[in-house]
Amino acid sequence: MITPYWKLEDLWNMLSSVLLPILVLLSLNGVHVAGFLETPQSNVVAGDITYLQNQLNDEKAKRMLLENEIKMLKQEFSEMKASRATPVGFKARLSETLTVSQPNEKIVYKDVLANIGECYNKTNGVFQAKVNGTYLFSVVACSASSHFIALNIVRNGNVIGNVLAGDNALSDCGTEVTVTSMTVGDRVWVERQRGDVLYALYWNSFSGVMV
Repeated sequence: MITPYWKLEDLWNMLSSVLLPILVLLSLNGVHVAGFLETPQSNVVAGDITYLQNQLNDEKAKRMLLENEIKMLKQEFSEMKASRATPVGFKARLSETLTVSQPNEKIVYKDVLANIGECYNKTNGVFQAKVNGTYLFSVVACSASSHFIALNIVRNGNVIGNVLAGDNALSDCGTEVTVTSMTVGDRVWVERQRGDVLYALYWNSFSGVMV
């Protein structure tokens, strides 16, 4: 038995005879051989770039969302800090007997004992908020003997509390305390609901404080 013996030169000649016609055919058909061989690698690189670009866009969107949340938190913190740094409180009372008869007539408390924050106007009897927050208001109403008086606490035209005082023989007092949320510019005042006389006692008062 004779063992085949292939010389390196013979193998090269055989491979050349097979590959050369294929390369010639590809060239004749307009195919760039080097580009043809590199195409799979190019596709992989392009895919990686697209993936990384998508990841980058996702990270940008997340960062924008976080920046918006941080901005909102900073604004809330600033408002909270401002409200805490600006104390608000007042108390005013009547110094003389007041007769009221008109529907929804405002009660003007001209004797101001305290006006921290300068939010109460003794000229028109209106408290106007300068800071957002929660406020507590109190009204004491005292009627003359044989008379009665009913008052409303009003916020921006809406009744948020009322107080009644009256007795057939004696002077009488009633008290109302209410809590409400207010934003800058909101107004609170006291007005007549029914009745006619507020007796000249210092107990007739209107007060408020931010809590």
